[in-house]
Amino acid sequence: MKLIIDSFVTKNQEMTPWFVDCLTKYREHGYNPTIKINPTTQEDELRNGTTYNNFLNSLIKYQGEDLLIGEDDVLIDIDFEDLKEICKPYKNCVLRVVYKKKLKNPAGKTGYYYIGNQLTYVPQDYQEKLIKIMKEYTPSHVDCFFSRCCELNHKVLPRPLGKEISHFSHTLQKFRK
Repeated sequence: MKLIIDSFVTKNQEMTPWFVDCLTKYREHGYNPTIKINPTTQEDELRNGTTYNNFLNSLIKYQGEDLLIGEDDVLIDIDFEDLKEICKPYKNCVLRVVYKKKLKNPAGKTGYYYIGNQLTYVPQDYQEKLIKIMKEYTPSHVDCFFSRCCELNHKVLPRPLGKEISHFSHTLQKFRK
C-alpha cells in the first residue's frame, strides 16, 4: 500500500509548518509517504475543485497498487501495519479512513455527508472504475463527491483514524483551527 500526500509549498517554496508536523507523525507510525506537491495557486480552477483535481491526478499518476491518498492537514492515529489489516476487506470500494465529521444532508446519496480532512483508501481493484467516474463529474469538494456520487461504492469507517491539524485552507482562504 502506497501513501500519497497532496500538498502545496509556500510562495518561498517551503513546506508549510503543519505539513512538516503531519509528515513527522506519519513516519512515527511506520508510513513512508510519497509527497505530491501541487501549484500553490490554481487560478484556472474553482477553489472547491482543487482537492478533487489533486485527488484525481494522484490516483491516475500512482494507480496500480493499493493507495492511501491524503491531504496535507491530516494527522494519523494508527500504525501502518494495523491500517493495512483494517483495509484488507475493502477491495471493491473506496474507504474513508480519516474525515472530520458526519453531517445530515437529505440531498446526499445516504442522507448525510462525511466532511473535512481526508485520508482515503482506494484499492487497486477499484481504481479504474473510480477514475472513470471522477472524470465524468464536475470537480467539487472531494468529500461531498464521495458522499453523494450514486455510481460510487464507498464505505466509511465507524470512527476516523486521525484528525485535522490547524492549517491554512486554500478553499476558505483563511486559517482553520
